[in-house]
Amino acid sequence: MKKNFTVVSSTKTQNGTFCNKIVNKSVVSINTDFGMVEQNRQETYYMFTKSQNQVGAIGQLDPNDFKIVKKLYTIPNDDGTTEEITLKYLYPK
Repeated sequence: MKKNFTVVSSTKTQNGTFCNKIVNKSVVSINTDFGMVEQNRQETYYMFTKSQNQVGAIGQLDPNDFKIVKKLYTIPNDDGTTEEITLKYLYPK
């Protein structure tokens, strides 16, 4: 299913391509006998393109059309501790 994604950043890499951070924000609503339940959701992916994209540009894509590669990174926090984050990259299948 195609979804709308917004370009958050588009940064030139050492290879001459551009790493694009794209985000889809949505709200899931379920009506129950106890009332409406809502949850904000956000999907974030990174993809490499040959041309730079304008920050704020909106486009559609279906993440299922891509191979999703998850990479684990350890990053430092301001208090001296570290935390692990997982970034998801989209590559052609």
